Amino acid sequence: MNIWIFNHYAITPKSSGGTRHYDLASELVKRNYQVTIFASSFEHQSRTDPNITGPKEKVKTESIDGITYKWIKTVKYKKNDIKRIWNMIGYTWRSFFAAIKTKENPDVVVGSLVHPLAAFLGYIISRMKGSLFYFEERDLWPQTLIDLGLVSKRHPAVKLLSWLELFLYKKADRIIILFKEAEDYIESRGISKEKVLVIPNGVDLKRYNRPKELPPLLNELFNTQLKDHFKAIYIGSHGVTDHLEPVLLSAKRLMEKESNVCMLFFGDGPEKEKLIKMKEAEKLDNVLFFPPVPKEYIPKLLENCDAGLLSMHDSELYKWGMSFNKLYDYTAAKLPIVLNSKRVLPELAKFGNIEWAKSHNEFADTLETLSNDKDQCEQLGMIGRDFLERNYTWEILSTRLIDALEKDVK
Repeated sequence: MNIWIFNHYAITPKSSGGTRHYDLASELVKRNYQVTIFASSFEHQSRTDPNITGPKEKVKTESIDGITYKWIKTVKYKKNDIKRIWNMIGYTWRSFFAAIKTKENPDVVVGSLVHPLAAFLGYIISRMKGSLFYFEERDLWPQTLIDLGLVSKRHPAVKLLSWLELFLYKKADRIIILFKEAEDYIESRGISKEKVLVIPNGVDLKRYNRPKELPPLLNELFNTQLKDHFKAIYIGSHGVTDHLEPVLLSAKRLMEKESNVCMLFFGDGPEKEKLIKMKEAEKLDNVLFFPPVPKEYIPKLLENCDAGLLSMHDSELYKWGMSFNKLYDYTAAKLPIVLNSKRVLPELAKFGNIEWAKSHNEFADTLETLSNDKDQCEQLGMIGRDFLERNYTWEILSTRLIDALEKDVK
C-alpha cells in the first residue's frame, strides 16, 4: 500500500522538533507499506536549510530509513512575518507540482494541518490521483486562536479558516486528531464521530533504551558546572501557548531559598528573547537557555536531568484535550513532571508522574521538595514509564492507523 503525507514541517531525528510522521512512517515501512513525505527543506526550529544545498535545486528526493522524503525548497525566514507566509505558499505550490509529476498514484493521501494550505493540498492531490483523503488536524484551527483570546470569532480570517476546516471535515474519508475530547468539537460541527481516528503523539522507546551520546560541550556541562544541581528541564517551543513566564518566576523564588535546583530551557520560539531579558533583569543565575537540539539527542539529554517542566494557560483551549510531545519524552526518560496549571486534566492525571502546581510559588516549592526526595522522583518516573509503555509507544499507536487503512483501502 502506498501512502503520501503532506506535512510542511516534517523532519527526521537528525533535526530538532517533533518526529511524529517519521515515527509513524517507520512503523508502516516495517509492515511493507510505501510512505512518501512531502516536507519543506527549510527547518522551522533551527531556521536553517540542511536538506537542499544546490542553488537551483527545487525538489530533492531522498530515502531515509526506508521512507521517501521529498524536500521542497522554500523561502527562508527568521520571524513570523511576510517571509514565513511566502514560505507556506511556496511549499504548497512546489509540492503540488512535485506530486503531479510523480508517476505513481498513492492509495491514501494524508494532509496534515499545522497551517491549512498543506491539508488543502492533500485534498487536491487525492482527487487528482484518485486516492482516499485523510485529514489530520493536529491543532483545532481556528478554535485554538479563539480559545487563547488571540482573535475574535468574528474576524474575517477566522471565518475563512472555519469554513476551510468544515470543508476538509466533509471531504475527508478519515479525520485524524491527537486528543479524544476533540471528537466532541468535530461532532458539534455536524460531522459523525465514525470518521474520526484518534492517534495522539507517542514515543519510540528504542531511542531511550539505546540513547545517542551528547555532543562533547553538553556532556562536559553536565559533568562539571551542573554536576551537583537538581536539573529541571524544559524542551520545546518558547511561544505564547507554552506559558513559560510563571516558570521563570518560580526560579526567582528558588534563588531566594538558596535551592540547588537549576532550570534548563532547550528550544526556540517568538517568546524566547523576552524570557531571556526577564532572566537577565531578575538576575536568575539558576536559569540557562540553550538552542534546540536534534531529536536523536533528547533521550541522553533527559537522562542527565532530574525532572521535566510543563506549563499551561488557564484556557478553554484544553477542554478539547492536549498531546504535548515533551510529555512523552519526559515520561520515556522516567522523569517526574512538574506542571504549572490551574486545570487538572484527566488525560494527564492518568500518567501518574505529574505533580500539579497552581501558582509559581507552588511550582517552586514542588521542585524543591522533589530535589530532596530521590526515592519519590524514581517512583514517579517508573509509574509514568510503565503507563507509557502500555499506551503510547508508536508501535501501539500505529496499529490504529494500520487498522483504518486496511479497512478503507479495498
